[in-house]
Amino acid sequence: MRDLISQTAAHLRAGRKGRMRIVATSELSETLLPQVVARFSRDHGGVEISLETLTLDNLLEYVEIGIVDVGFAMEPHPRRNLEYLPLAQLDMVCACHADSPLAQLSFVTPTDLRDVALINARTSSRISNLVPEAFQRSAVDYAPAIHVRFMNVAGHFVEEGLGVTIMDELTASSMRYNRLKSVPFKPKTQVTVSAIVSSDRPQQRLTRSLIKHAREEIATRILRMTMLIRELPVSR
Repeated sequence: MRDLISQTAAHLRAGRKGRMRIVATSELSETLLPQVVARFSRDHGGVEISLETLTLDNLLEYVEIGIVDVGFAMEPHPRRNLEYLPLAQLDMVCACHADSPLAQLSFVTPTDLRDVALINARTSSRISNLVPEAFQRSAVDYAPAIHVRFMNVAGHFVEEGLGVTIMDELTASSMRYNRLKSVPFKPKTQVTVSAIVSSDRPQQRLTRSLIKHAREEIATRILRMTMLIRELPVSR
């Protein structure tokens, strides 16, 4: 029994036992967390992992009351008892179908989209205001033809030829899209993706490790996407 207790303690210290409870919004659950968990699991093979996909408001509540260890979201609203750990700043891009003439442009502006069907993701984060504000600065009406709940869903609508959407570059880089092209969007619009933890409880070693892997995965994905955009034949 003493040997078993010692072995368990050693595994806990090495991060090979324990439990990791994660929440994320729909976009990040689909386009980021699978790769992050894969990275994490290679270092912590014996750790039990659970992931819940929630709306932003519910996500913040779960972290705040301690149901989970960490949450991942973009542009979350501030809460007094939560700590937001920025992982990266993401550019917003125009996501269009691969066959769209927009895919050949070096960048897309609201003026380019004046007569194009827009797909709007009605997120509960501050992102919901950033895109209309960018159109307003360009003196172009923001009048979406289709509204959906999440940006990753908007991407699937784009692939069906239903229009274009403005989304973050991380969501646009998802390998789950086959016919979607990302074109830089101007005026430059950025969002922050963050890990969210309780400010009332100390971060555990496993939580710090997961956040580290998330930051590394995002950096890798953004670099890869930047290289792909530079290789595309573009015109203006």
